[in-house]
Amino acid sequence: MFHRKGKSESAVPVKISRRALLVLPCLSFLALLFKPFNVLFASDRNNVLSGLPSTIEIDKLKFFKLDQAELVDEISSQIIPSDKVPGAREAGVVYEIDRIVAASQKYQGIYTRGLAVLDSMAAEMFSKEGFMSLKGDEKTMFLKVAETGNVSGLGGKNIHIDSQSMGTAILFFALIKEQTFGAFYSGIMGWKIVGYHGPPQWKGNRDYHRCA
Repeated sequence: MFHRKGKSESAVPVKISRRALLVLPCLSFLALLFKPFNVLFASDRNNVLSGLPSTIEIDKLKFFKLDQAELVDEISSQIIPSDKVPGAREAGVVYEIDRIVAASQKYQGIYTRGLAVLDSMAAEMFSKEGFMSLKGDEKTMFLKVAETGNVSGLGGKNIHIDSQSMGTAILFFALIKEQTFGAFYSGIMGWKIVGYHGPPQWKGNRDYHRCA
């Protein structure tokens, strides 16, 4: 389980609407990796499809423990939320990220520590049990902090996060944001949303007598 309340572990704002994103080619998600979180799809957040707690299928997990998987699922669903069309949760992004992490000892260490630090920071900043206990707006505010390191948007609260934990949070959020977009827009659901029909398939020569 993650660390809760207490001391954290040691260790060019641009807005874009979801509708604008959907008309981009499939691979254009790469450009978004360099834009701030800032509720990327805020314009449609009132039209929620799921809005329900995630139901993780434990037998599908290769590395994450249940609480880690739930946290990854919730963070990724904040990055690509479910509104008029499916988001990261419906696309099963958590399972793709789990597969990637399971195959890399480096990522295993990064995710184990990164998730623990984020959860501990959320508990300290909002005086709650952790990230999963935050309200919707609080989750958005916290992920903005995790991306930028700027706590000034938290209503002037007197919050101090040690620099090492903040540095870990910033680097980790950049990674999970990149992998969320990568997993979503390289999968069938992401392809359908952007109108991409998949890579062309070789159908063979129609007249095999002409084969060289």
